[in-house]
Amino acid sequence: MSDVIAVEGVSKRFGADAAVEQASFEVTQGEFFALLGPSGCGKTTLLRMLAGFETPDAGRIIIGGKDMTGVPPNRRPVNMVFQSYALFPHMTVAENVAYGLRAGGMNAKDATRHATEALALVRLEGMEKRRPDMLSGGQKQRVALARALVKRPKVLLLDEPLSALDAKLRETMRLELVRLQESVGISFVFVTHDQDEALSMAGRIAVMEKGRIRQIANPRGLYETPNCRFVADFIGKANFFGGTVTHQGSGIAVVNCPDLGLLTGRMERSVSGAVTLMVRPERIRLSAAPLTDDGTNLQGRVTHIAYYGDESRIVIDLGTGRTVTASIANDGESGARWRVDSEVFLSWRPDDALILTE
Repeated sequence: MSDVIAVEGVSKRFGADAAVEQASFEVTQGEFFALLGPSGCGKTTLLRMLAGFETPDAGRIIIGGKDMTGVPPNRRPVNMVFQSYALFPHMTVAENVAYGLRAGGMNAKDATRHATEALALVRLEGMEKRRPDMLSGGQKQRVALARALVKRPKVLLLDEPLSALDAKLRETMRLELVRLQESVGISFVFVTHDQDEALSMAGRIAVMEKGRIRQIANPRGLYETPNCRFVADFIGKANFFGGTVTHQGSGIAVVNCPDLGLLTGRMERSVSGAVTLMVRPERIRLSAAPLTDDGTNLQGRVTHIAYYGDESRIVIDLGTGRTVTASIANDGESGARWRVDSEVFLSWRPDDALILTE
């Protein structure tokens, strides 16, 4: 598939602060692409540069095969959905959606017809005459989406559009956005700080830290094979063990961890010296006695159990000032056998841990 967006070495500074540093990525036609990272990492600045509201200090942005240098926002083949929705309170729903078409010179009859079609797309039929103050948060978001989609842009830019919604509605709207994106076939670029949103919606995700893109991959790739500790820590839950590689072979490395001894994990490339071993909580196995396979075995005491319905997270003190968190499915006996102060052995297979070099 052809690229609809190409970002090439884009940087942006505000005074002495670097908001975006040498960002490069592509978005293909019809792709759902997410920019993910903590507050202040530069993701919204990058989105605003795509929209034309900010100008890069270096690099260039190409949309639909055309260099956007010097092209104002209203001349770009993109539309943006803001976090606040930015609806006109004095206009009806239909008038809000049709506003951009009317401003572009379309006659009232055609603009109304296109607005009605766009509202049907976001499942708001029959609400054309309502005003924004008569709508729920989810309905306001759908109106904002319809207004952005009615002009059929090449790219739809979304700046944390779900953040103002309650948790249950956010989950519903995630599914709606994916359905909508698949039905219209337009490329979506979605900014969020919420890892669950990005993992559940996007086909590919760019994880940002301090203005830099640290890794771009699909959700499974980011979770299973992060390329650095920051990505591993930001995507999901993880336990980290620092140490020094003692030997390696056949894709497995042995790490000497102070106070804990030798720990094993898989490596994506040759490693040496100081490293970090990462293991996800759900990959840790708990048992009342040491397991006899070739995996890592540690011993500790349960200090805390947090119940989350489908799973429990169990915190284990290893007796060295270090704690480890394991996730256990609440599927009957396995989720109920452990109690606070229980002595427990924890282990993982070599393939269930990952060696990180940065």
